[in-house]
Amino acid sequence: RSGLRLEDKGAIVALHWRGAVDERGAEAAAERIAAAAAAAGLVVHRGRKVLELRPAASVDKGTAIEALVEGGGASVALYAGDDRTDLDGFAALDRLVASGRLRTALRVGVASAEGPPEIAERADLTVASPAELVPLLVALAG
Repeated sequence: RSGLRLEDKGAIVALHWRGAVDERGAEAAAERIAAAAAAAGLVVHRGRKVLELRPAASVDKGTAIEALVEGGGASVALYAGDDRTDLDGFAALDRLVASGRLRTALRVGVASAEGPPEIAERADLTVASPAELVPLLVALAG
């Protein structure tokens, strides 16, 4: 009814209100759900017009990247992000390079008026929009 969208990410549930007819109402509904989830022991992470509900165990974009690298045998990696939760991914790349599990990694920030300044600060390279990622990936692959 509020326009709040739920996204099942496996161990994580994301509550999105971007684009809802009533964004304020959807955000308020997300906050009520998040408060109940926190009271039940889940961890709430805030992004741009999204709340993620996670188990208390450390599960985030960084742990997912570490699992992918460990399982896939990669020696290089690229991660692009535009939101606070993407900082976990950037930190994972730092850990993987520091430990020698990756030879090198590229952190790409995607500029956004709503994004946290830490994305640009932590990125090795920044693109102006998600569409600008395509030519970058093509150039790197070629």
